[in-house]
Amino acid sequence: MFPTPRWNRFSSLISSLAGNTTIISKNTRTDQVNYCCVYCLSHSFNRMDAGSSNFLAVADESVLVEILSKLPLKSIYRFRCVSKEWNAFTRTSYFLDRHRLHSSRRLLLISSSSLADQKPAGISLLADEETALSSLNIPFLPNDARWDLDFVGSSNGLVCCNKFLDGNVLAIIVWNPATTQFSYHRHSFEKELENATSYPLIGFDFMHSTNVYKMVEVFPYGSDDPDDPLKLGFGAAVFTQNTPSWRVVESRIGLASCKMCYTNQSTTLNGVLYWLVEHTSNGFAVVSFSLHDEAFKDICKSLPEEICYVSDNSILPTLVSWRNSLAVVGVDQGDNLVLWVDSTADQESDWIEQMRIRWPSLCEGSWLLLRGVWKDQFVFSKKGYEVGAHNEPDNLFLYNPITEALRKVHGERNNFFRFAVSYAESNVQP
Repeated sequence: MFPTPRWNRFSSLISSLAGNTTIISKNTRTDQVNYCCVYCLSHSFNRMDAGSSNFLAVADESVLVEILSKLPLKSIYRFRCVSKEWNAFTRTSYFLDRHRLHSSRRLLLISSSSLADQKPAGISLLADEETALSSLNIPFLPNDARWDLDFVGSSNGLVCCNKFLDGNVLAIIVWNPATTQFSYHRHSFEKELENATSYPLIGFDFMHSTNVYKMVEVFPYGSDDPDDPLKLGFGAAVFTQNTPSWRVVESRIGLASCKMCYTNQSTTLNGVLYWLVEHTSNGFAVVSFSLHDEAFKDICKSLPEEICYVSDNSILPTLVSWRNSLAVVGVDQGDNLVLWVDSTADQESDWIEQMRIRWPSLCEGSWLLLRGVWKDQFVFSKKGYEVGAHNEPDNLFLYNPITEALRKVHGERNNFFRFAVSYAESNVQP
């Protein structure tokens, strides 16, 4: 609650701005002030008299920060058109940090491809559980070509994507859906490396300590060890926002007896990129690279032995972020869906089982393919068992493991859903 003198001064100014206009009443004083700010400054700023022409000088700046930082991003953009002072005020690093902290509205972005090849890749937004998907305009995709987009990750209002054409990776794109701004980045290696998988392994996160985003591209390379021809090595290159090019880092790591590196099974959490490898013993492990230290972590974390059977079901373990911790979702020998959470980052194997879900209670004759995690819910797309069922469009579902509620999400027809990422609005430049 604001102190009385400060509140009276601010309330009087709002009243003078509003004039004789009736303001819709809100339930709380904070909501009322928020609404008054949006309405008055959008429509009545030019009605201020000469004695109160500088709104920033009249109102306490700390009060304004607390009020404005809780408003939607579109309202902030309207304020910027009012005056140079407002434009500068809403672009300060302190204000942007406060706005990010108050931005609790977690949205969901879902990439898809068209069933009938009638349109290029699409990205849809889900605002809450009760609404339908809404299609977003993608400013960096032409309308006359068959493109595909895969999400790398989302951090601080920025979304990182891979852009494909006919299966070839063309570029990395960092995009702010709220402002529609985007930037193109070439991959760190133009030529395909020997013994490297075709799917790029990329990590992306916003570094709040330096107020820039970072990307890492990890590349696997074959063994030069005659005693272990299956040994797999990894190198990396790092890109930092506002720098001209990628930098190859000195840090490298080698893994003995590696059967496969799944570069399409990765996630970035708290500045660390994690991805999945499979040993010749059919055991799975997680390898990681820190964007903070720009180095590979020495510890290769083995997954629970129980998910070693997952490859027999043709379903790979999926790395996800669960309540800000690294987690893996896999299928056990009994076709149960199991979620394990990494309890510590400093031990080679320390996973805690969080839940075990029976597939038959979810499937009803179809497999549910995990596309992501949002608000402690699993995002699934539903596929059929029958031959040729892959020619039918996907259904999208949200599953709450606590309440066991399975909710269908309504959206455009004739879509194949690919990836889902949690997203929060910001006005950070890509």
